[in-house]
Amino acid sequence: MSLTPIDIKAARAALASGKNPDIFVFDLDYTLWPFDCDKDVFAPFYRNPDGVYDSRQQWANPFRDVPDIMAALYDANIPVAFLSRNPSYTSIEQLLKTIPMQTMKGPKCLWDAMPDRTYFQVYSTMGAKRGKNLHFATLHKLTNVPFEHMLFFDDLPENIHYARKQGTTSIELNLQRGLTWTSFFDGLTRWRAL
Repeated sequence: MSLTPIDIKAARAALASGKNPDIFVFDLDYTLWPFDCDKDVFAPFYRNPDGVYDSRQQWANPFRDVPDIMAALYDANIPVAFLSRNPSYTSIEQLLKTIPMQTMKGPKCLWDAMPDRTYFQVYSTMGAKRGKNLHFATLHKLTNVPFEHMLFFDDLPENIHYARKQGTTSIELNLQRGLTWTSFFDGLTRWRAL
């Protein structure tokens, strides 16, 4: 599940070497993990030495680079927010609390990458504007962080389009690869270039 220490070292060095977004914002389904929570995998989730599994004993691990990327952000004390149109709030929270990451302070879980619950915006936007406008508006209201000071990663072109319109640097991910070190460094480079 983890990458080589050199990737973590490179991320830590990159985050320490320049200005960073005030918040790194991530979609969940097909961005952090290769499935749709509560459609493809189902709570409760559990961890064993081989990884994370769902209630039907199906594999429920994140994409390979995700735990180390979140650990690097946690170690750099950079807030993470999770925004998803998936309405399965309780299942997603439980999955984030089950997926481990290894930080410089010891073992944590993906949920620990957020400063607090206000950085977790998971609900359906049925009847709202397209994209994740409602999610971003709520996050902005709760944190007072301008959209331009956020860096966003998502697999859906529509979400990327609307986030860019509001001024957020946004990286469209390949839904079969999700968040990778390459996309992470690409996003950081693009944000810093503005």
